[in-house]
Amino acid sequence: MAGPTDALTLLKFAQRCGVSASLRAMGAQGMGAVRMFMHTDPGDQLSAVAHYRLRHDDCNVVGVHLFSFGAAAKSAKWMNAIITAQRGAR
Repeated sequence: MAGPTDALTLLKFAQRCGVSASLRAMGAQGMGAVRMFMHTDPGDQLSAVAHYRLRHDDCNVVGVHLFSFGAAAKSAKWMNAIITAQRGAR
């Protein structure tokens, strides 16, 4: 899953990775595609995966891979904050 980043950073990495066809398709979607990125919080995604895992004993999810998009320290700090918050909620 994508770590905490902004739409501009995602677009820059998409250009570097050679996904120009995907970028063109997103461009055809206009602001709908922009809203998809702007309103997606990785914490919400992580929470959804964790809740699913807890409710389904047969689920084989054992962890997540976090794409940091060049911001490894920021992503690690974000993930540690999530873990700390979960431990405090117990």
